[in-house]
Amino acid sequence: MQPPSFGAVLRRLRDERRVSRERLGMAAGVSASYITHLELGRRGRPTQAVVEALFACLHRVQPVSHRSRRYLFDLAGLPDPSAPSLAELRAAIDPAKLRRLERLGPDPAGYFDSRWHVLALNDAARLAFPGLTEGGNWLTWLLEDSRAATALLDREAAAAASVSVLRARIAAFDVPEWSGDYLRDLGRSPEFRRLWSRAQDLDHPGERIIRLRDRGEVPLDMQLYDVESARYPGWIRMLWGMTC
Repeated sequence: MQPPSFGAVLRRLRDERRVSRERLGMAAGVSASYITHLELGRRGRPTQAVVEALFACLHRVQPVSHRSRRYLFDLAGLPDPSAPSLAELRAAIDPAKLRRLERLGPDPAGYFDSRWHVLALNDAARLAFPGLTEGGNWLTWLLEDSRAATALLDREAAAAASVSVLRARIAAFDVPEWSGDYLRDLGRSPEFRRLWSRAQDLDHPGERIIRLRDRGEVPLDMQLYDVESARYPGWIRMLWGMTC
């Protein structure tokens, strides 16, 4: 029994497609001997650019499944650079995940992607955050919807924490194609630009306690955590307002 390795998976994918080491190396801009060393585990982990080039060559010869792609990048210790579409992430919210939201009862909760787009909300969240609906965006709602200021006693603090969370996730994923246009759109808001600049000096997302006007002084502890997803690891998150 041998532990899984990047080299073993690379060799299997290459053999299945009958691609020579010379051809694979040429496509990735490395030597055939380097491919041999990778497959035998004699070299350290390859760079992101090399893994992407290796994958692209293999995928052109014969499509590689999303699961195998994810596995290859995991074994290389690298984030998968492919960014799932919003439609794909919404489709991943299956009935079991929806039932989980509703079981939280009076606590507002919802699933979001890493850019704060709303994937699903429970009834309590729709009541607590008027105007925030599936297809909307939590951060845009906080910054631009007047109903956010009416619903939250401390809207700006919630927006500042959410911007800091966004900065951290963009840095962790390092996928320019999904962050570039999104940041340009948000950058049209002077308040977003101010909070973004301010967040550079923070090493944590700040206060996550919010208070809803219709609940008086009863605070909600906003818990944010990743949702397990074999297909889209790290891309789906739950925001849960736990009554303190």
